[in-house]
This record gives sequence, C-alpha cells and structure tokens, in this order.
Amino acid sequence: MSEVNEDGLLACPFCGDSNISHHEVMGKRENGAFFFQTACLNCGACGPESDKTPNFDADMGWNERIQPR
Repeated sequence: MSEVNEDGLLACPFCGDSNISHHEVMGKRENGAFFFQTACLNCGACGPESDKTPNFDADMGWNERIQPR
C-alpha cells in the first residue's frame, strides 16, 4: 500500500510524491460553478473533479483510485 500523508491522502501513483493538494478550487465551469480536484504538487497528476465543498469527494476519489502494480 502507498504512503499516506498528514491529510490522509495516498502518495501519487505516478511519481510517488506525498505532497498532495486538497481543499482547493481547481477551476470554474461555463455555468460559473467552481470545481475541486485533489492533485499531486510534484507532477501535476489530478484526481476526479468534485462540485462539493469541502473537497471531501475529491479526496475520496484520489484515495480510491486503482493502485499501480
């Protein structure tokens, strides 16, 4: 199992870094609504988008991804 950082997020499956962002607005949709993503601050890999705050759904999506072999 991958390393977990102080925020309870798994390390990046691509670069292995544990410097993972969360609770950040990552973009704005055409309708004006903001969306959130959990992302690796080292390589830029992003998890699934979430429209909810706080960023709990995005964090869960990041941690529930398929682990590399």
